[in-house]
Amino acid sequence: MKVDFLLYGEYWPGSHIYEIAEILKDNRISYHIFDFYSEFYLRPSNRYLNKLIRIFFFRYKEKKLNNALCKAFSEIVPRFLFISKGVNIQADTIKFIKNKGCIIINWSPDDFFNPFNTSKNLIQSFKFLDLIITARDFRIPFYMSQGANECFYLDWYYIERLHKRKNILPISKKAICFIGTYSTKREKILDSIAKLFKVTIYGYGWKQKRFVNGNNINITNVVLRPNEYSDIVQEYYVNLNLLTEENFDQTNQRFYEIPAAGGLMLSEFSERQSQILKDGFECFYFNENSLIETLEYIFSLSIDRLQEIRERGHVGILNSGSSMSDRVMSMINLLNEKRLYHN
Repeated sequence: MKVDFLLYGEYWPGSHIYEIAEILKDNRISYHIFDFYSEFYLRPSNRYLNKLIRIFFFRYKEKKLNNALCKAFSEIVPRFLFISKGVNIQADTIKFIKNKGCIIINWSPDDFFNPFNTSKNLIQSFKFLDLIITARDFRIPFYMSQGANECFYLDWYYIERLHKRKNILPISKKAICFIGTYSTKREKILDSIAKLFKVTIYGYGWKQKRFVNGNNINITNVVLRPNEYSDIVQEYYVNLNLLTEENFDQTNQRFYEIPAAGGLMLSEFSERQSQILKDGFECFYFNENSLIETLEYIFSLSIDRLQEIRERGHVGILNSGSSMSDRVMSMINLLNEKRLYHN
């Protein structure tokens, strides 16, 4: 069975690989899924057993995973191996596949040298990758200095079927919404603003945290389902977007998701973001010293004014060519230009 793409990564609705597969399917491009998670962990997920696997059986499972990937490749003979992250793929596996004439692409959501989201495997394999796709164009000179063969800049995106607004709803909750998993930085910021404002958190890892200003913080400890994402972000005065320093973020997925879903966004400032949406016109930005002041200003505005700003942000993102489909087809176009792919 020969296909165009062997897609490696976690495969569940909303995941990087799942959504890429849906776009390839829509464009009649053949692919096969290699689900990293089901090869490495138990499904359905069991938190405690999977933790034991990570602690006691990690090397065994990683070796088994690499053997399974080599076997899948040999059976499928794809033109491209497309990797999302790939921290468990060993350099010998990459070399084996590359030597068979397959073109290897890695589109990692994280910075390749983020110490919290990289691995010895990924660093050792780096120079064997044919194409690196990154949302951080300013990191490309560094990647090239580390042995990268070729890099292609693709910024973050929103996923149309998950995030695009379906109905226009009024702003109704005088509170701040934050969507994301726990981090120390996020905890500190959210606790600081909860002195003056009510905060609702959607995401994992927060339940056991003890906030100084916990009376003003509502923790749901769940991930929003696709059918409720847009409705919820539209309700709030503010949807807070925080960048990840370890990833050298200038943009992130939330920057595109929130306006696409129709929410009013307050984002940590970056030059890149300010070139896409205008401060005070399509969204709001803050820096380290202006968060409280900016929130006080937003909460002083009328609902009509806030809804005008969020509508301009929604239109701005939809007109920016920033859907995941746009990004994936940009990659396909690049492969066509280089005569690497012929549909």
